[in-house]
Amino acid sequence: MAETSAEDRINVNLRILHAKADAALRLAEKVSEFVQMAGIPIENFQSMARSIVNGRGGDPAFVFALADYTHEPNDAATVRKRAEKLMFDDLDRKKEISVAT
Repeated sequence: MAETSAEDRINVNLRILHAKADAALRLAEKVSEFVQMAGIPIENFQSMARSIVNGRGGDPAFVFALADYTHEPNDAATVRKRAEKLMFDDLDRKKEISVAT
């Protein structure tokens, strides 16, 4: 069986990050619909979304996907940029580890 190249592993890790971000976003959209139908104030929903992110250990993919739900619109773009940088930093670390092995 052929060994996986470092580039292939990085691509797989990137797809995993995107899938996690997509799943978090879909969950947030469903929860948002429920919150709106239940009449829960948005401040409470932001608090709930922050709890989800914190419960995931600050996973950058979740932070990226939930930025619009956890922060005011003016701050969300900044949070997404920071989370994206963290995701790529994480990929770089994984790349270094995979090259070393």
